[in-house]
Amino acid sequence: MTAAACGTNQSSNEPIPAADARTIQHAMGETVVPQTPERVVLLWSAVDALALGVEPVGAVLSPRPPITGDEAPRLSDRTEGIAAVGNYAQPNLETIVELQPDLILGTTFAESFYPRLSQIAPTVLMDISGEVAAWKEYVQTWATALGKPDEAQALIQQYEQRSAQFQQVMGDRLDTTVVSVARFLPDQIHIYQKDSLPGVVLAEAGLPRPESQQQNNHDEIISLESLPQYRWRRSVLCAGQS
Repeated sequence: MTAAACGTNQSSNEPIPAADARTIQHAMGETVVPQTPERVVLLWSAVDALALGVEPVGAVLSPRPPITGDEAPRLSDRTEGIAAVGNYAQPNLETIVELQPDLILGTTFAESFYPRLSQIAPTVLMDISGEVAAWKEYVQTWATALGKPDEAQALIQQYEQRSAQFQQVMGDRLDTTVVSVARFLPDQIHIYQKDSLPGVVLAEAGLPRPESQQQNNHDEIISLESLPQYRWRRSVLCAGQS
């Protein structure tokens, strides 16, 4: 598979004309990328790219049962044409070569694959090992590589405005609406803590969490048998299986 990737890449990863190129600083150094990439492969979720108006040709897609009707997520119909490219830490190089990307975006989880990915197409890897609270910075970094920095800033401003409006509408109820975040799997339950994206978003919205969900980590795994030990006061926000 490696030999096939390298052989194909030598003819497909041609230099980008200067007028159509930008230089991106990232975790692995500098990479020259197209001004407007048209065939993007994401070694991560496609959600951010889709929100920015970019439809990738490939991404890391979690297997899930079909969901229809009112329960269908907003972006589900937009992922039908996106090819699955393996795990974010172990991409399928053969599939990526076949997609003929002009830009590959990933994280340092795929650092060991960087030399081979760079032979296929310009590759940008982002270090997301920092605090989850820096998620807006991560989004802006992705957007810059995609040539969509203004769109990202507009989305973040929209999010912040909605958060402020939510707090205004809630008023005094904000302090008494305690929210739990859990992800239910067949044999275990993930209880999300402060250092998770849901935890950060809820904190920015001003919503309190139960005492058991105030730990400085991402999540805790509990068994179904231990579920009765957790008392959730007001409301429960259940993350899906994706």
